[in-house]
Amino acid sequence: MPTGYTAAIKDGIDFKTYGLSCARAFGALVMMRDEPSNAEIPDGFKPSEYSKNALQKAKEHFAKLNDLTKKGWEQMQKSEFDKQVEQYGISQKEEIDLLQKYHAMLNQAIEWRAPTEEHKELRAFMIKQIEDSIEWDCNHYSKGKYMPVLLPLDEYVSLKTEAALADIKYHNNAWAEEQERTDNRNKWIKDLRNSL
Repeated sequence: MPTGYTAAIKDGIDFKTYGLSCARAFGALVMMRDEPSNAEIPDGFKPSEYSKNALQKAKEHFAKLNDLTKKGWEQMQKSEFDKQVEQYGISQKEEIDLLQKYHAMLNQAIEWRAPTEEHKELRAFMIKQIEDSIEWDCNHYSKGKYMPVLLPLDEYVSLKTEAALADIKYHNNAWAEEQERTDNRNKWIKDLRNSL
């Protein structure tokens, strides 16, 4: 029985067409493996511009930070802090609500009497699951962890500036890597075409 790659041999395709068809399962063309078998294989690919665009945005963000006055920094910090406090309150309420639900279910599990000796292990398991979940899910916001802290302004400025520079570096590297990957894919296609 012919495969998706060999089916056209009976129709008399040439070696180059067969080779290019099979190439969809490898290297630079693997992204085309699910496309119709008669979809044209390009001579080359263009790099995704995601990282290029993200780099541009990161540079623009850094430039905006550099243009901020002390008052601008203070306003930005206050706005972010207010949002963090608001989100903290939401998360704290959600955690307290969850803790109440866990305790209600835990009380039921503790009060439940196993009908047989064979069910006692199930009861212990149910209790342990809830106790572990309380430990993992409910000891953060309700106990003051992650509470927003208003940093001294110079520390805030430094952290924001460092983060912006790290974004630029990351996206610059990602863009260079994307271009290199694309160059390698295009060379692979060129080498393949030349060999067929």
